[in-house]
Amino acid sequence: DVEVETIVTQACRPVGPEFEVTRCEGYKIQELRMIEGKRSRVVDPLGATKYVLERLAPQDSAAVKSFATMLSMGFAPNVFKLDRPEDEEDDYLMREVMAFEKDTKALIVGGRAKPGMKVRFHLRDKSAALENLNAALQRYKRKELMKVLSGSVVSPSAALMFSCIGRGKALYGETGIDSQKFTEFINVPVAGFFGGGEVGPLGSGGSTFIHGFATVFALIKQGRTIPAVTGDDAQESQDDGDKRCEI
Repeated sequence: DVEVETIVTQACRPVGPEFEVTRCEGYKIQELRMIEGKRSRVVDPLGATKYVLERLAPQDSAAVKSFATMLSMGFAPNVFKLDRPEDEEDDYLMREVMAFEKDTKALIVGGRAKPGMKVRFHLRDKSAALENLNAALQRYKRKELMKVLSGSVVSPSAALMFSCIGRGKALYGETGIDSQKFTEFINVPVAGFFGGGEVGPLGSGGSTFIHGFATVFALIKQGRTIPAVTGDDAQESQDDGDKRCEI
């Protein structure tokens, strides 16, 4: 048997508060509700963007102005879910901020919005990509450790890597960063290629999306998972063995 397990790493980090889409049309977001703790208020998307950009750290603000980093919009995987597990904080579906409508102050993004959807602005740059890559690999290693402790694990024998053409040297300034970091955490042979539009799951729900500026690792595992043996199972096995010996 062959099992394939995936790791999806994006290149963004969240900035500013979370918003709820209150009015939209296709790829156009026309109105947002800004959520800050227990308080909320309705704002236009242009005003929301200015609010976030004005509160950036100085180094982030300078990077945005020089186009060294790009602004993206993250869609929460569950459109009506605000509170997510701690290890899924970065699991927004990233879509590019395309443009603004000057007259309506609406925001055009690279994905279809829905009323009630939770969204958050993100910055995409080299440091964010490295942070997200390390976090995704660390989450995988923690989950694998829990499987080892329970006695139910099959280690990968190889991996395939599908990376956005906008990553690599274009993002990091040097080649081989994603694959190098991967092998630091998971020491198996890895091969792959660059492309446009990476397919992989997002969040614990397992829904699959087409991503942008992402790297998707497909870990190939061979063999059946061996379940943990409990004390009761061991006793039943011993009893069965005793009966066979009596026969």
